[in-house]
Amino acid sequence: MAGILVGIPSAHPDERFLASLPLFLSQLRQVRPDTQDFVVKNQPIADAYNRIAHVAIEAGADRLLTLEDDHWGFTVEMVEQMLATGHPLVSIPYYSRHYPYQLTAFDRRISASGLPRCIESRFKSGAHEVDITGLGMVLFDMSIFRRLPPPWFVGMPLAAKEVQQVLFGRCRTELGIRPLALFDHILPHGDLTRENILAFREQKARNDDPFARRIRAWHQSQNLTQLQKREQSLSEVVINS
Repeated sequence: MAGILVGIPSAHPDERFLASLPLFLSQLRQVRPDTQDFVVKNQPIADAYNRIAHVAIEAGADRLLTLEDDHWGFTVEMVEQMLATGHPLVSIPYYSRHYPYQLTAFDRRISASGLPRCIESRFKSGAHEVDITGLGMVLFDMSIFRRLPPPWFVGMPLAAKEVQQVLFGRCRTELGIRPLALFDHILPHGDLTRENILAFREQKARNDDPFARRIRAWHQSQNLTQLQKREQSLSEVVINS
C-alpha cells in the first residue's frame, strides 16, 4: 500500500464523530483511492498509537493520519492542505477541553526558574511551526517512524498530553522536525468550536468556576506585578531627576 492510513484510537467516541466519520472516509477515498483505515479500541493511549504506527509501516503507507474520537468535523480540504505543505508533521489545532480552553498549539519556553513550560502560540492564522500540538488530527510522514526507534508513543495509560510531548520532543531533538500547525482550521472538540469558544469562556467566568478564579487571580497578580514595576521605574525617574 502506498498512500494514507487513517489511524483511530477509540475508547469513548463522540456521537458526532461516529456520525461524521463514514462520510469523511468515503469522501477522502474519492480523491485518495489508496486510503485505508485502522481502529484500535479500548487500549491505553500510547499502546493504541504504537500499534497504529506499526500497522502503517507493515502496510507500506506513505502517510499516517491520526484522528481522535472526541473530535468531529474532519474534511477532505483539511487533509489536502496538510498534504500540500509537504511538511513531515502537520496538525489541525483545536481548543483544549478544560478552561481556559487554549488552542492546542504550544511553544516551549524556559521560565524564570529555569524549567521548561508551554505557552499558547501567538499565531491565529496561516501555517506556522510550533513545539507541541494536540493529537486530534495529525498527518505524519512515515519516515518519522522509520527513523525513530520504537516505542514512538510513551506515557501514562490515559495521559495523551504526555504522549504527544514525548513524541514531538523526539522529533525536535533527534530529527530536527517541529509540528506545522494550520491555524486557518479549528477542529471541533466535543462542544467547543471556533464559533462558540468565546461564549464558553464567558459562561465559565460567570459561573465563578474555582479554576477560573485561580486563572483570574494569576492574571491579576501578573498585572499587579507589571503595575508595581512601572510605578517603581517612574519613582526612580523622579528621584534621579
